[in-house]
Amino acid sequence: MSVTAPSNEVSNLITALESRALARLADASADDFVLAARTKDGFDALVSEDGDRWRAIASHFSLPSHQVTDFNDEYRKTKRVSFSRVAAAVLGCTPRTVEHAVQIGAGLSAESVRRLREAPALNTALYRNKRELLALCRHTREAQKRILDQIEKGRADNVAEAETRLKLRTALPKAAAQLRAMQKRWKQQSPEVRRDLIVWLVETGELDRILAGLNANDESASYRDYISAADIAEARLPDLPHSKKGVLERALKAGWAHIEAPGRGGVTRLFEINALPLKARDELIRRRAISDARNGAAPTRQDGTRG
Repeated sequence: MSVTAPSNEVSNLITALESRALARLADASADDFVLAARTKDGFDALVSEDGDRWRAIASHFSLPSHQVTDFNDEYRKTKRVSFSRVAAAVLGCTPRTVEHAVQIGAGLSAESVRRLREAPALNTALYRNKRELLALCRHTREAQKRILDQIEKGRADNVAEAETRLKLRTALPKAAAQLRAMQKRWKQQSPEVRRDLIVWLVETGELDRILAGLNANDESASYRDYISAADIAEARLPDLPHSKKGVLERALKAGWAHIEAPGRGGVTRLFEINALPLKARDELIRRRAISDARNGAAPTRQDGTRG
């Protein structure tokens, strides 16, 4: 079977996969992780558009035939190929290593990466410390700044100590992990057990009490300062793309601060409203203020939160 010659885009992607930065993920820096995240985005965009591009990549790296067969089967079914698995095969590491690299690169703000590179104290403590970078990247852009301030000023030796000093909320990521665990346990139960539990919740009124407690605690308010890529696209805000894919690409390029929250099918990424372009943010706040006024809710402040 003949393989189409690589296009410029594919050649650039191959060059990125062969770069020294990705080859040293075991001892990577914050900048290397950013490159990994960008390479994944480029890979996903190219491979999802054209099967010839995937075949050109597979041919270039001379992957083992059984792996190529698996990847081809995956592509035929989903029109996608797992970047973490392909990169792991090329680099000789595990897919989990690649996934962590992408998570760090996508989660760190551009300002955090600059400080990690340039500030001596941060460079020594964190710049090449994968464990610390994983902990840091889970925080919003503002929280990352506060954590780095603590470490740079010598008030904390690592991210965990800075979190303790700042009393940062970590309930949202923990809630997401707990939800995934609950979903797994639920799927392990038989249909009969699931049915009996639902009947018991309804007949005893326990379901009503649970829902009432959620409303009283108003956990959803924790997410009010954030918005998903799908909701941004649906809102058709000024100066932003009107597709989810376009919004995600803009978010990655601009380094929008984000958190992970429980969502349909697992975890979804929510972006900080204050990270949006000014016109888009102001329009979103204006719409929310109108909605709050109609529903009798507390008004929305200029920073996107309720007052």
